[in-house]
Amino acid sequence: MTRNFQEVIAAAMSFEDSFTGVRKTVDATAEEFEVLALQFRELATQIPVTVDELNRIGEVAGQLGISKSGLAEFVETVAKLSATTTMTSESAAFNLARLASIAGLSEDQFNMLGGVIVELGNNFATTEGMMTNLAMRIVGTGRVVGMSVPDIFAMAAAISQVGVRAELGGTALSRFLITVSNAVKMGGNELNILARVAGMTSKQFAESFEKDSAIAVASFLKGLNDIKESGGDVFRILEDLDLNAIRVRDVILRTSQAAPEMFKALDLARAQEGMDDLNNALEVEFQKRVETTTSRLILMGNAIQDLKIDMGTLLLPTIKKFADTLGGLVLLYNENNAGLKLMLFTM
Repeated sequence: MTRNFQEVIAAAMSFEDSFTGVRKTVDATAEEFEVLALQFRELATQIPVTVDELNRIGEVAGQLGISKSGLAEFVETVAKLSATTTMTSESAAFNLARLASIAGLSEDQFNMLGGVIVELGNNFATTEGMMTNLAMRIVGTGRVVGMSVPDIFAMAAAISQVGVRAELGGTALSRFLITVSNAVKMGGNELNILARVAGMTSKQFAESFEKDSAIAVASFLKGLNDIKESGGDVFRILEDLDLNAIRVRDVILRTSQAAPEMFKALDLARAQEGMDDLNNALEVEFQKRVETTTSRLILMGNAIQDLKIDMGTLLLPTIKKFADTLGGLVLLYNENNAGLKLMLFTM
């Protein structure tokens, strides 16, 4: 009986402590916090992640600027990603929140983005973490040149599977995208080079880039790889585009190897944009994961923990009052017997 009582109190105290992080970073009223707390507890009975972990995701989300209206959906998406991919909940929360901020992604698109990440991770020889890290490095530039977030992830998936690291690849690819964008705007020799490599006229390439920048970039990279495979002078092409710095050149040439796969990645990523939440890749993969025995046991444990939280929460006010009273009595005793304690200490 004593052990059960202790477990009930411990469950309520643990939830209270972890949810305090949400209170610290999210601007909401007392009533709104009550709703959030209930939403997180309900999620823990549906997703094999503890409610304390969901609270920590919520704390990170609030710290990174996710609004209270989008918090529950964000936490759900991150929790499903951590349950179905190699990404930790902390890295998934940080990257999705940063992407939403940089790319201007609306909060109702979190689930779609989760579907894009899972679909690409399932179909390319890369991890979701590697892909997301690279996407983070190029999302700012990618958005400036007209790419959607799914397009950016498609490019990151295709490129990361040929071994391009995020730290080096992000800088080089951003420079490449800026070069292409400037050439389209300014015209001249650089646009002619890009168009010729892509197998188009200058006008066609410019129109293609304005209409669909991701496809135009992929077309150039595929043409560059074809030239390399046929023994052409790709170094001269990159030199004429002022992309001949060793690291930049290396990244672009390796990226060009992934160009054929880039078209496939774009098709897969864009298909997720049209999927409803119940049929996108994240939800499909998550449902498979929930069917495992391990997940069922975690969900059972979460349901039991939720019952303990309910019971323990009723007792916490009494425990707090007892702790305050006992603490006050001890403090009063210490104050009244300070001289006696000092005398005993010095004897």
